[in-house]
Amino acid sequence: MTLHAAYVAPGTTRDSDPDRIDVRFVKDGIAWPALVLPFVWLVWHRMWWVLAGFIAASLAVEAIGQLWRPEAATVLGLLLAVAFAVHANDLRCWSLERAGWRLAGVVEGKDRDTMELRFFTGLLVAPRRAAPPAASSPSPFAGAQSRPSGMPAVIGYLPATPRGGTR
Repeated sequence: MTLHAAYVAPGTTRDSDPDRIDVRFVKDGIAWPALVLPFVWLVWHRMWWVLAGFIAASLAVEAIGQLWRPEAATVLGLLLAVAFAVHANDLRCWSLERAGWRLAGVVEGKDRDTMELRFFTGLLVAPRRAAPPAASSPSPFAGAQSRPSGMPAVIGYLPATPRGGTR
């Protein structure tokens, strides 16, 4: 099973209606489609600034490769593609945060249905706050500092075992 970062849309609060919460799950690890079709992957996720940077990097790698050795352009292009695929999901998280999306938590699951079930079950089971969030944290989904004490850091993992205990 893989870990996914769960991002919620701007303006979402803990008291929002669960049927209306827009959640994006971003896988932790290599984005294999980004390795094979990086331009299509970037357009699909609407990552325009990252697309512009990737095009600039591709052109720079091609120019450097042609000036140095023509066969080196292929090797450098492959290295750029692999490096991009390794960091593509991190860049997706950056793009979402730049657009105002907030990290709500980390969910573990093998498919989208499992992740949604664990995310919303953890959201509904966690105790509600009595006081409004602090002024420095505009959303209860802003990160680990504003997570209620009853909500696990990683949704879907088994709870920690007591010291010296076994499962």
